Amino acid sequence: MGPDRGRAAAGDVSEPELRYQQLADCARLLPHLLAVTEHATRLQVAEEAAGWLLDRASAYLRERGQYRQARPLAERGVTLTEAALGPDHVEVGARRDSLGRVLLALGDLSDAREEFERALQIGEATLGPDHPTVGTWRGNLGDVLGNMGDLSVARDQSERALQITEAALDPDHPDVGTRRTNIGFALRALGDLSGARDQFQRALQITEAALGPDHPDVGTRRGNLALVLHALGDLSGARDQSERALQISEAALGPDHPDIGWRRGNLGLVLQDQGDLSGAHDQFQRALQILEAALGPHHPHVADLWGVLGLVLQDQGDLSGARDHLERAVQISEAALGPHHPPSAPGGEISAAYCRTRGTCPAPATNSSKPCRSTMRHWIPTTRGG
Repeated sequence: MGPDRGRAAAGDVSEPELRYQQLADCARLLPHLLAVTEHATRLQVAEEAAGWLLDRASAYLRERGQYRQARPLAERGVTLTEAALGPDHVEVGARRDSLGRVLLALGDLSDAREEFERALQIGEATLGPDHPTVGTWRGNLGDVLGNMGDLSVARDQSERALQITEAALDPDHPDVGTRRTNIGFALRALGDLSGARDQFQRALQITEAALGPDHPDVGTRRGNLALVLHALGDLSGARDQSERALQISEAALGPDHPDIGWRRGNLGLVLQDQGDLSGAHDQFQRALQILEAALGPHHPHVADLWGVLGLVLQDQGDLSGARDHLERAVQISEAALGPHHPPSAPGGEISAAYCRTRGTCPAPATNSSKPCRSTMRHWIPTTRGG
């Protein structure tokens, strides 16, 4: 009996937890795993086991923030598992959910949605609608729908996922913290900041009690709470949570993990609103270096960071530098999303600020050169701990 069938027989088909303390061992074993799966693929044997191993390798790379390297392994995992077990087997659902997580991290939202929807269909048909794995997969679908702007449906999916997870597991289980986080993001996007804060606070309590104060998931939860505190105008509280989130994540994951880029980007937004332009510039600059390396130079999130750096330079009076950065932001965003899609941070202000630095459009009547930071895209990923 292979690893997948053993787990399926036990009723556990959710992605096995990869503890961050195991990452060094995984790095050592990865070349051997890839050699074994390549040999099996070439001989067309042990497809089920090879698919499971590739999925584990992809999960490791995803945990390390190496999303582009994780994607082809996750795709091969789906292909091999489907060939071995058929398209409707629950383990194919598990592979598709894993692939969806990688696609979500890369910002390929449409394809991620397709993978999550297919995983959910398979899970409900094979496990029933109230299985905790179905709760996880439904929550992941809610996550990508929220990122796509389908907020009402995202909230409905996330709330149903919470009901399933709480009933199947325990109200203090860390998976419940993840479900509450997803609801919090939906509420925040819908404008219910107090409701979002309550969900984020509860998620932090659950995760810290279950995993300890220094776990990277706790860093993510603190970063999420900082985000909504910032939107509520509590800059001091937001800064405290952002700095603690950065400390936890950096200690657990290292200084170059993409999560550190998100943490530094969000801390930079708080510093910018507190008037610490030099500090904000430093955080944005480091975030750009990290995320450009992880996501590639043409990713929309990279455009966001070029844009906010341009806005900081504009506030500092460096109009030439601001123009160069804002121009780069618009170029990346248009190439990635199309010419009619504005850069996403902050709320279309990049395009307006860019044309003002070029002198090609009149200054607005109101003081909108200082953008509303509450409209900025949140840069904290919601997939960790999912």
